[in-house]
Amino acid sequence: MSTLIVSLPPREPAVPLQEWQWPELPFMLVDKAGHVQRAGRAALSLLPRASATVLIVAARDVLLLAASVPPLKGPKLRQALPNIVEDQLIQDPLGCHIALDPVALPDGRRVLGVVDRAWFRAICDAFTAAGHRQLRAVPATRCLPAPLAAAPAPSAAPADDDAPDIAAAADGLPLASPTGTPLAAPLVRPAAVAAVLGVATAVEPALVEAGAQPLAASAPRLELAIARGALGEGFA
Repeated sequence: MSTLIVSLPPREPAVPLQEWQWPELPFMLVDKAGHVQRAGRAALSLLPRASATVLIVAARDVLLLAASVPPLKGPKLRQALPNIVEDQLIQDPLGCHIALDPVALPDGRRVLGVVDRAWFRAICDAFTAAGHRQLRAVPATRCLPAPLAAAPAPSAAPADDDAPDIAAAADGLPLASPTGTPLAAPLVRPAAVAAVLGVATAVEPALVEAGAQPLAASAPRLELAIARGALGEGFA
């Protein structure tokens, strides 16, 4: 079984989907043992076929959230997800594709990945039309190396019993279990891992007005991915 890994360019909100002109895409083809068979850059139509295709989505195009998710399944869960993330989005959650991490965080919350639905559907349709099957998508932040160690931060004891439990603000990362004494366990802050992934590939519009400067002719942009435990963000 072979796997094709493709790095997607950051989304260009200024370029309408119907005017996208796909650039050459960085790819890697590996066999079932993980050995690299081919690597390089190629147009979408010229990418090698494989048993499965993994799309690495630019970090800035995926919003990773930690939230409490009710124990629902199937259609009921899909209906509930937009309401869960609504307060943390600036766009209509019904216009977003929401993915649920199957592994819960230590505090019971779940990680939700949110992407623009129309953009993500256009990506999947383009790869399907090019003959690729078994598509999977992974945020670039999940491809960064794991941190060597987390940095503990000192915490002060509360002045009264009404002080908030520091475990509630831990962003879903492991904390020592309470032993009965409020805040007896130190907070372990998430160790951040940041990586510059190179020059961001620009997506050009298929039709450019006369005299307009192509995006590729402007100053190059670097793509940055930052992972904070199971969460993360990116810039380009």
